[in-house]
Amino acid sequence: MMNLLKNKICSVCKVNKKTSLFYKRSSGILHNECRECFLKRCHRYYLKNQKVIYKRTKKYALLHQEESRKYKKDWYFRNRDSECKRSKLKKDSEPEKYKARYKINNCIKLGKIKRHMCFCGKNAEAHHEDYSRPLEIVWLCPSHHRELHIKRLKK
Repeated sequence: MMNLLKNKICSVCKVNKKTSLFYKRSSGILHNECRECFLKRCHRYYLKNQKVIYKRTKKYALLHQEESRKYKKDWYFRNRDSECKRSKLKKDSEPEKYKARYKINNCIKLGKIKRHMCFCGKNAEAHHEDYSRPLEIVWLCPSHHRELHIKRLKK
């Protein structure tokens, strides 16, 4: 009977919308809120619980490292062609960024630059403040590096 209905009223925004704009449950019944309201609610939840979600995700990743590594490797081999195209597009769209990373990685491999630790004492990765000066870098651990980029996005 649900398939016969063309429209449904969202319980959140109270707008009459097509049934195709609602997610279906595994039982086949439509959710009461439209996709747009559902996604907004999920986004609010994520923003409110970001630290808890990050800790839970990190804990899971540590417990399932080997499975994850195998899955990623298998996935890459199944999707190698599309990944190569995506990588090339990214390289072509941001050549300055690519050149800076390439230069740093080569200097590390050749021993011209030595990896440093983050100020918190963890292993670090290179962060470029300005890609036009590829050898001027700050060494940050992945978590501090991510925090820095998130702060910049919020500005």
